[in-house]
Amino acid sequence: MKLTQETQQKQTQMLSQQMIQTLSVLQMSSPELAAYVEEKALENPLIEFERRDGSVYFSGSSGKPQNGSGGSWEEAGNRGGSWEKAGNRGGFGEGGAEPSDSSDPYEDLSLFLRLQLPMAEYSRQEQQALMYLIDSLDERGYLDSPVVDAAEVFGISRGVVERLVEDLRTLDPPGIAAGSLEECLLLQLYRLEERCPAAEEIIAAGFLEKLAGRRLKQISGALKIPLPKVTEALEVIRTLDPRPGAAFAHERGNYYIRPDVLVEVVDGNPEVHVNERKEFSFGISDYYKNLLRTTEDQETAEYLRRKLADAEAVAMDLQNRESTLKRVAQAAVDRQRSWFTEKGSHLLPLTIQEVAELLGVHPSTVSRAVRGKYLQCVRGTLALRGLFPGGTVLDSFSGDEVAPDAAREAIRALIAEENTERPYSDGALQSLLEKKDIRIARRTVAKYRAELGIPDRTGRQKATVKP
Repeated sequence: MKLTQETQQKQTQMLSQQMIQTLSVLQMSSPELAAYVEEKALENPLIEFERRDGSVYFSGSSGKPQNGSGGSWEEAGNRGGSWEKAGNRGGFGEGGAEPSDSSDPYEDLSLFLRLQLPMAEYSRQEQQALMYLIDSLDERGYLDSPVVDAAEVFGISRGVVERLVEDLRTLDPPGIAAGSLEECLLLQLYRLEERCPAAEEIIAAGFLEKLAGRRLKQISGALKIPLPKVTEALEVIRTLDPRPGAAFAHERGNYYIRPDVLVEVVDGNPEVHVNERKEFSFGISDYYKNLLRTTEDQETAEYLRRKLADAEAVAMDLQNRESTLKRVAQAAVDRQRSWFTEKGSHLLPLTIQEVAELLGVHPSTVSRAVRGKYLQCVRGTLALRGLFPGGTVLDSFSGDEVAPDAAREAIRALIAEENTERPYSDGALQSLLEKKDIRIARRTVAKYRAELGIPDRTGRQKATVKP
């Protein structure tokens, strides 16, 4: 009886692990998926993998493409130097971008950002200020112009403009609208699912250039961070993109990123096609499957059975990911049919919850399916989540809606406990809320904070300054 219980526990554990892996694959972006399958192929001889363009994103633990060159972070961030990366969340940047097999380039950065904004939530003045701020971004995607300029031009308070800037920083590509290289990298670090406190502390303390110079022991001693953690931070930071705006067409040349979903209008009906599998080919080796059937060596047979099961699990995850992505995208596209088929039409209100109910799945499944995915159609390219204007506030663990009162109370509690000399920004509050399994947009954090009558970080900091 005991053996049976142990067997059942092992089976339950295996099923749980498989489910976790399936969900993990579902939420991967195309670059992440290609890197994941490539890694699986390196450790499993039964998996046949080849990138369509023959490229290799990384080699070893450096996180850099094999053809990457060196260069400091300052060079990469400010002078277009080579800071190459692979398999990162956004898939943006000169190192991560790759030529598309489509002749259609990404739209300009301005349009790409506008398509992600829920304009109906903003006043006319705020909309104009947003357009001004977007047009002020440089080719790196940085916002160098002073906030006070937009406030004076459109007759709104500086606090409102700062909130609009914070809204821009919630958009894709991660790191957009930063005021400096350090801020750009921190914005990306704050959005990582697995946070790296050491990397955040190193950049916030102004040690980025020391890190680039690999003065790791000096950083470890100054910040009291164990040397292995400093090394880990270095590897994490090397996967970030110092120039998030460079993935878009500009005067020095065109950069392309392959979209995940293509929408084609056929006889007035928008049809969805999943494009990501064109990134690479995947198969299971017939040679090794035949060897498994014919070998008389038990050790070899057992090894091949394990690897075959693993390869088949990857194949099932890829199939599930593709079918789920297509169902979710098609449901959203059907809802937004007029936007794809009629010129001058606007996106309709749509939430994650609505699509989940329509498909009979959990909201978290829809949320994972749209995460980091991009759609291309005759109107351009936009983040798939852009089809969900006015999306619901979701709990990051369960996918259920979060009561506004609960979110407000959590914000109030966090601010009450903060260090008054270094109060939290809205972005930091957003990250801390995620740790409490409350996932809301940064602009929603700002909105609830304002409703509570609590000033922004600058206002709270000023309030603590002694005369």
